[in-house]
Amino acid sequence: MNKYKKTEIGLIPEDWDLKRIDEIGDVITGSTPSTKIKEYYGGEIDFIAPIDLDKQKYILNVKKK
Repeated sequence: MNKYKKTEIGLIPEDWDLKRIDEIGDVITGSTPSTKIKEYYGGEIDFIAPIDLDKQKYILNVKKK
């Protein structure tokens, strides 16, 4: 039977640890298409940027699509 512990993001298995993404790997950004080319934006594909990775559990909204 699994035991759980309460953390800032909710319940997790007792033998897990919370880590920030930058603690387990390198955070490398790609290049987002130029915002000057309007047809690249306003569609359905999310451009997830560091600003979207606040201290939330899930990414529900992004600044750019």
